[in-house]
Amino acid sequence: MLRKLELIAFIPTEIVGLYVAYFLNKDQAKLLILNVDQSEVEEVLGNASDNLAQPDIHKVFLDTANFLGARFSCAVLYFVKDGNYQTYLRLTRGEDIYDINCSFLDALKLCFNAEVNLYAKDEILQENGIKVSKELIEILVDGKP
Repeated sequence: MLRKLELIAFIPTEIVGLYVAYFLNKDQAKLLILNVDQSEVEEVLGNASDNLAQPDIHKVFLDTANFLGARFSCAVLYFVKDGNYQTYLRLTRGEDIYDINCSFLDALKLCFNAEVNLYAKDEILQENGIKVSKELIEILVDGKP
């Protein structure tokens, strides 16, 4: 089963250039936490200092899918090993479904820019998610157990 993830925040760490990304699945009250580089955060949020006159690969992908009559419907986080997240993009055309393997960062950027949902397989949340509780929220807010 697929579970919808919502990006809650990118929070900088004490290590220069390193952020923590927080994703929440409301159905199971699970938090998924990932380390990301500052450059990746800037890419996802569209703050990179690239030449915006040239379309990037993400725009090319969306335009190509549209040209072929397909729709980018979501991205799915399907495998985790040693902190490496494997993701695929789900394209639909009529009744046909096409899953295309891609990096987690690319999937996240496409979801963010195309305003489509990111999902995780249930096993990912069960094995890597943190159950959100009142106590956890208090620790996060107060900074102490």
